[in-house]
Amino acid sequence: MQRDMSTAFDEFAKEYPQARNQAEFQQFTNASAGVYQAFQQSRGRVPTYPELYQSIAGVLGWQPEQSTSKKDAAIKAAGSQGQVVSSSRPVAKQPRVTDAQVNAYRRMFPAKTQEEAVKELSEYVA
Repeated sequence: MQRDMSTAFDEFAKEYPQARNQAEFQQFTNASAGVYQAFQQSRGRVPTYPELYQSIAGVLGWQPEQSTSKKDAAIKAAGSQGQVVSSSRPVAKQPRVTDAQVNAYRRMFPAKTQEEAVKELSEYVA
């Protein structure tokens, strides 16, 4: 009987590793008597160890490690995806100024260079 209980607990602890934590294990043992009685009264029989352990986990709200670890792995993978760092310089934005606009501006201000005209016009042209 002791061997069956230990074997069932080892299998249970693989799925619910929190059962090996001292504080969690204390909650587990505290809930065991009540769950055992409730199971026996509702089903009219004594629960097997795996049934008892699963019922206790349900009462405590524990989730199996398998689903939690998959979710954690997915969160980690999603969080690790970031922007790619590139060593090349980003391409500068091309001004939205047409050649006709630059030519008209340079006729009004002949002392301005082509670059100055483009720079000043690009501030006003959306």
